[in-house]
Amino acid sequence: MSSFGNSETDQISEAEANQAAPDELGFHVQRLRQQLQAMAITDQEACRLTCDAIVAKGPTPNRSRLSKLASDLKKAVAPGLTDPDRCIDYNRVDTILGDFIKVLGQSQREEDFGLVVKLGCAGLITDLCVKIKESLPTFAESKENQATQAWRVMSNVLLGSLKWLGLVCKHD
Repeated sequence: MSSFGNSETDQISEAEANQAAPDELGFHVQRLRQQLQAMAITDQEACRLTCDAIVAKGPTPNRSRLSKLASDLKKAVAPGLTDPDRCIDYNRVDTILGDFIKVLGQSQREEDFGLVVKLGCAGLITDLCVKIKESLPTFAESKENQATQAWRVMSNVLLGSLKWLGLVCKHD
């Protein structure tokens, strides 16, 4: 027998000690994680704060034009996204997106892009893309001329939406 005691009991107490340390550490990590989550802001809040800071940097030369386009886009898209019985006028949305792309493409000012994101257009256009994606199976099965024309317009809107998102993401 060694002077340090029974080696079997030393191994058990050492194993218990090793197990207790991670449990205690895990408790502290979990507690810190909960505190951080309680203090964290949402993605939307972070986006709003960032956009407010960008827009506050200086005047937005296209503010009125971009605000009108954002308002028109919301009027054309939002009812169709929230109410399944209402249809989206894809021809109108295509025209609005074309104007948006033209204004943002010419401007290239950080304040204009910040304003557009602050007005909620990015989320709206993303939701529009999802809505179009969900409608794809309907058009894939149909061979009618009217369905083909509707598909063409929706494809143009999807393409315009992706161009718009690409333009905004490229700048940010």
